[in-house]
Amino acid sequence: MIYFTDPDPDEAASNLCDRHLRETISFTRKVFKEASENRTQSSDPYIRWACASLANLRWVVDHGNSATHELYYRFRKPACLEDSLPLIEASEKMDSLSLPVDPDHIFFPDKVDKVREFYRKEIFRNLKWTRRYPPDWIHPSLMTT
Repeated sequence: MIYFTDPDPDEAASNLCDRHLRETISFTRKVFKEASENRTQSSDPYIRWACASLANLRWVVDHGNSATHELYYRFRKPACLEDSLPLIEASEKMDSLSLPVDPDHIFFPDKVDKVREFYRKEIFRNLKWTRRYPPDWIHPSLMTT
């Protein structure tokens, strides 16, 4: 799953809770593999979205790379080599993929709002952010001391 917490992929990665960092890195690898093998008709709507255009795929790969850096920042240990190498490769090979270059496929703000609402209402109390504060869009009354 892609957690659209912000239009900027770096900011979206820093907003992720600890639990979603590795999940994001793993999912990014899966998305790039699907796009590389031109299997863009996946049953997963997030993979279909990511493979719909080069702009979408670039956002997902940038988000995955940022999640890798965020994982290192929070825990002072790098992501598994198996996780980070395909993302580096993805950044280098992206332009050679036969995806449409359609900037209209970039996600809309309502996705950001939905994910933020999910974080606020559904799962906030069970999450933690090591070496970070929760994002400022989480209402202060939800924060526990």
